[in-house]
Amino acid sequence: MKNYVEGMNEFLKAESKNISKIPYKRVLVVGDIHGHFTEFMSLYGKLNVSSDDLLIMLGDLIKGGNENLSMIRWAVTESKKPNVIILMGNAENDFLRSSGGRFTVELKEAVKREPQIVEQVTEFVQKLPTHYHLGNAFFFCHAGIDPQKSLLNQPKAKLLNTRPKNFAKEYLGRTLIVVGHTRVQKLNEAYTVPVKLPDRNILLLDTGIKRGGRISCVDVLSGQYWQSDVQ
Repeated sequence: MKNYVEGMNEFLKAESKNISKIPYKRVLVVGDIHGHFTEFMSLYGKLNVSSDDLLIMLGDLIKGGNENLSMIRWAVTESKKPNVIILMGNAENDFLRSSGGRFTVELKEAVKREPQIVEQVTEFVQKLPTHYHLGNAFFFCHAGIDPQKSLLNQPKAKLLNTRPKNFAKEYLGRTLIVVGHTRVQKLNEAYTVPVKLPDRNILLLDTGIKRGGRISCVDVLSGQYWQSDVQ
């Protein structure tokens, strides 16, 4: 457990009044998982999530590792709790378009034992929201935004697929945009933890589990972060 993602302290001070109105002790946001369920559980065990917390998953739960179905089963169960928000990522959207990678292979094996599993998973993924707005302080989505449009009217393609290079320069808003999708190593190969972009209210949470990194979680009310164990 560590304190303050680089650059978060400034944002937290500026938005202290807005943040104080949020009715949770912590707002825990988890970046890309990509089917690495074992690593995710090593992270989740450190969080001690309670009903006083809000847990937000930024999408791309699947497509990459070998434990995609285990990850989805966990998500289906946990999403029934009122304080758990699971967002759609481009990986989930790809699955709906019949491009689920290893996840599709896992489902084909599971359907021999559970004939309804594909239908159940598809229904769950179809209902995933593409974004979540928390007061005036935070906006959560998988990939990013169109800075020319209101946060209340964002195109799905941008929310699921855009990159910081496509919106960071033009985004000057006070709301913190919290995203995964783009590995922090794309900014600097030496980065291993979540990064808030300099002079922009944009926080990147994909710390590269798909490429040998870790899964990260940030409490956006304090800047504290946790990471999965190395397997």
